[in-house]
Amino acid sequence: MDHRKWQAAAESLSEALRMARERTLPDATTEAALALSKHHLGLLTSEDARQEALRLSGGDGPHRLLAMIWHALGDAERATEAALAAYKDAWADGEPYVLRYELNKATELLEELGVPLPDLEPYDEEADEPFPWEHDVRTVIDRLRAENSP
Repeated sequence: MDHRKWQAAAESLSEALRMARERTLPDATTEAALALSKHHLGLLTSEDARQEALRLSGGDGPHRLLAMIWHALGDAERATEAALAAYKDAWADGEPYVLRYELNKATELLEELGVPLPDLEPYDEEADEPFPWEHDVRTVIDRLRAENSP
């Protein structure tokens, strides 16, 4: 899909979706990617692509792929809304703890849409709760360092 080879993408995605359905596993990401590929191939009408995007929208859906569908359909408002949601999802805890590939792709999409990047909160180390075992591990590390120092 990154290379816009829609036919190859559609074939692979169809097989992935077939396997997911065979195992009764929901896979909205693959469904959205397949809808986008089929739309670009002319196998899915604009109205069918719109209905598929609406069906997959909401909640924790595949926001970036939905934004790409809306963009392909010329719906700038919905494309922007979904692209911003994709960016926020990919931002995760903030730099450097982001979903890098998804953040880069969401950034590219927002730039293509002419939308400024949102100003999100950076990672806050102080807000993180330590793991229950973290103190014990730090104690062992400090003890080993003390034993091994000259």
